Amino acid sequence: MADWSERVDQLLFDGEHVETTVDLTGGTVVVTGQRVLVFTPGGDGERFRAIDRPNVIGVERRGVSPFDLLPTAAKVGVAGALLVLVGVVVDPAALFPRPDLSSARAAGGMVGTVESMLDLFYALDSALIALGAVLSIVGAAMLGVQLATREDRLAIEVAGDEDVLLSFGADEPTLAELHAAIDLPDVEDPPTA
Repeated sequence: MADWSERVDQLLFDGEHVETTVDLTGGTVVVTGQRVLVFTPGGDGERFRAIDRPNVIGVERRGVSPFDLLPTAAKVGVAGALLVLVGVVVDPAALFPRPDLSSARAAGGMVGTVESMLDLFYALDSALIALGAVLSIVGAAMLGVQLATREDRLAIEVAGDEDVLLSFGADEPTLAELHAAIDLPDVEDPPTA
């Protein structure tokens, strides 16, 4: 398999020159006067990507997971917490107190039906708490899977296009070197008017 990062001079435009080369675990980033060239010879997708420097809007370390469970985990967890809260706060006996049906002999079989329906309504409270607890546990498990499968990646943010993600394998000085080579404005520095 050819690693074009070693033959980058063949990919340069006339008058273009290499300013910085940064080797990472998953590839190589070459910053030229006009472009950022990303080589990922062992990657699944494109093995080479050229990005015009003005379109590079950021370089950062990003935690990436193959699963996108965070939004679903949040919804399931919040739904579970709300069900538990409703089950704990709402008292069915206070909403519908059990009537005294001992003198209702004339109602015949209706007394048993009313008693059964009230028992079912009172059991709904416990069912809400149990269902809420199960949903909260499922939400927490989904969040755990998201965090357990998360890997640090180097993300090159591209305006109007998909970001480029590489295996990080670099330290903060290397990230700062790449940030400076692309000539990105510092995030901490507010723009001057």
